[in-house]
Amino acid sequence: MLRNLSNCSLKIVFFRQIRKPSQTLGCRYFGLFSDDILGLEGYKRQRMITRERVHSRRDDFFHRMESYMASGDNCTIFTDDLKTVASLAETDSELDTAVKMIKKYAVQKSLHFGTFQFGPIVMRMFHHLKKPRQALDAFNDSEIVDFYDQMSTYLILMDLLYEHKLYDDVIKVYEEISERLSQSIRFPRDCSTLALAACYKQNTPESYEKAVDIIRTTTNKKADVPVRGRVFGALLCLQHNHANEAFEILATANEDRFIAALNVKAIAYAALNRPDDAISMISRVLYEDLPEHVKSRRVIFPETLEKIESCVNSTDKSDLINKLNTVQDDLRKYALITQQKLHDFIEEPVNRMKNDKNSFKSRERSAVGYIQDSSSRGWGTRGGITDVE
Repeated sequence: MLRNLSNCSLKIVFFRQIRKPSQTLGCRYFGLFSDDILGLEGYKRQRMITRERVHSRRDDFFHRMESYMASGDNCTIFTDDLKTVASLAETDSELDTAVKMIKKYAVQKSLHFGTFQFGPIVMRMFHHLKKPRQALDAFNDSEIVDFYDQMSTYLILMDLLYEHKLYDDVIKVYEEISERLSQSIRFPRDCSTLALAACYKQNTPESYEKAVDIIRTTTNKKADVPVRGRVFGALLCLQHNHANEAFEILATANEDRFIAALNVKAIAYAALNRPDDAISMISRVLYEDLPEHVKSRRVIFPETLEKIESCVNSTDKSDLINKLNTVQDDLRKYALITQQKLHDFIEEPVNRMKNDKNSFKSRERSAVGYIQDSSSRGWGTRGGITDVE
């Protein structure tokens, strides 16, 4: 704690409580992306519609499909049958039938005349049934690589693996995707966020090196890592005492728009023993020319204040202590200090930003768009993933 000086007592009190994700109804909070973004909400609705359509014929349908698959290599899998199976499978045996039908369907390319892409639907099935290992096995099947060649498929798979804490597999899948797209103009921006989140969760020297490599490789390709991904990378660097790298990783992140980036930059300044810059960074939220309802979402996290406090204390300079006290008083006055932990904030699900339906910004963005946290507090705009189907 800071030394007690006249009129210089630092107390972090009067926090503004932000509602935690678990207190919000109707959402899933185990993965990094919401059901809405991953298309799982629509998939669940389709499952209900299909179940009502098939109704009492459900068991008979699966028996017919199982018999059909057992009849030999000459059987043909039709698009409608595969749609139905992907929307009905629940048990392990039904999932096994679905996987067999998927592989058979994928190799019957000459029979397909439409543009329907099953990859995202199949991955949503695995995600809904919480089957990460089966999803990974399907993705790694060398005979049907093209079947899963969609950005949304990659993202759904990685989110499923992340949700089940299979962080090594998240990173391996990202590396595989990067290899597959090495000659393509496409770049899996949201997948890079998940890969960096997995590195952050592992928090090992090896994962630190991997995170830096992901960001460096991406930058060298003139591609862009989303701000949330950069925040994960920067925090990981700080945890391994590489403040210089953390600061450079966030160099292109606009802290005026992204409050997490502002907080992490302030922590990096403190780690670099630059208390004046750290205090100036957090004081920005007090003087922004923004509407009050927007400014109220620009918060400072307790970890940020703790790091700056420790840095200021080490200088033993009363003028810096007074300066930080004044800033903290103003932050408390406007309820701009939150009790929520920074790591909880950055792990909140990415969700669709809701705008005025009549505005240009309300139009959906593709998977290369920006991201937005579930409480709309500073991750930027983020549209939904658009699939061909």
